[in-house]
Amino acid sequence: MSPNRPADTAVCHPLVKPLTLASALVGLTVLGVGIASKLGVIEADMAKRICGIAFGVLLVVLGNFLPKVARPIGADADPRPIRTAERMAGWLFVLGGLAYIAAWVFVPPGLNLMASSVVGLGVFAAASAVWLTLAGLPRHRPSSGNPRAYAARRSMFVMLHAVFWAFAMFLAAGVWAQPVVTYMMLGFVAANGVLLSCLRRPRLPQEPESAA
Repeated sequence: MSPNRPADTAVCHPLVKPLTLASALVGLTVLGVGIASKLGVIEADMAKRICGIAFGVLLVVLGNFLPKVARPIGADADPRPIRTAERMAGWLFVLGGLAYIAAWVFVPPGLNLMASSVVGLGVFAAASAVWLTLAGLPRHRPSSGNPRAYAARRSMFVMLHAVFWAFAMFLAAGVWAQPVVTYMMLGFVAANGVLLSCLRRPRLPQEPESAA
């Protein structure tokens, strides 16, 4: 290992796997519960509650990992305000995830979908406000840095984007029913493509390998 390797290389690279695993487990849980509900193994209301709790757990997991993803996507500037924003946003996601779970556990059927969706979107709004207040918008992509750290943050942003759209579609399903959700799914596919294009990893100059 080169002595000049950035300190966050070993920290950020392993985060991609647990983030991917967490989202995959939630997806498999939702799929399994949906199949069990169709087969009559569990009631429809219980299936909705289990899926809602799974999304809440995912929000807690994302909030826990957010402050640990070092080196922001933008800015070669002072990282301290951005780290502070990430810590506060992470706590908001953790607390919001717990509130989301509580909504699915304690709120009566018929109201839990609406209540949990409002909680989820409120968490994203609060975290965005904290981020913009403390860190502002990144002005440019980094000209140098750790591509592994960039990959970890890219995965985090993509997952947060997907969870945000899930909350929005849950809310739309409770207000306008299924046809609107279908159009929103098309919107998510388009928006996700734009996001992935914007978050393409910058090409960094290769450094000569140091002698062992």
